[in-house]
Amino acid sequence: MEKKLEYLKKIQSDFIGLDTLYTRADGKKTKRTYLDSTASTLMMKAAYKAMESLYDHYANTHSLLHFSAKTATLNYEWAHERILSFVGADPDKYACFFTGSGATAGINRLARVFRDYNSERDVVLVSLMEHHSNDLPHRKHAGEVVHIPLDNHQGQPGCINMHILKRSWRSIRIALITLP
Repeated sequence: MEKKLEYLKKIQSDFIGLDTLYTRADGKKTKRTYLDSTASTLMMKAAYKAMESLYDHYANTHSLLHFSAKTATLNYEWAHERILSFVGADPDKYACFFTGSGATAGINRLARVFRDYNSERDVVLVSLMEHHSNDLPHRKHAGEVVHIPLDNHQGQPGCINMHILKRSWRSIRIALITLP
């Protein structure tokens, strides 16, 4: 357990910018607290170093016509393989795609796939706690978005209203349920 905590601390300390200090209105300094990773995740030093090493070879991928393109393609494919391996996904059954524009672009793509795959199932259930990047794409592409309200279960705020969730998912038109 101690080894896992040590590893977790090492990962936490690798994010660039978390040691940035800001001056508050009262003049005191405070360390940065970053809570918007859905939009733009802070970069890890390891990722920065990997990218920095490839800048000299920056080129289009999916081409083997010149050395830079070949280097870019091989690294692109390696990244896909590593991610699939990390999550234990069989590359013959699953795909990994990079959106390049944060979570919103990826969820937009997912919302379009659900819309086009089975147009009769066009209802998406979305929690009111969802970040707008996981709400707006469904509003744009789904036939109907049902926002599941919150409930204060035994004094614990931020809980999904299970009664409304259960009642809502009985619809035969449900395409997707997205909850925190």
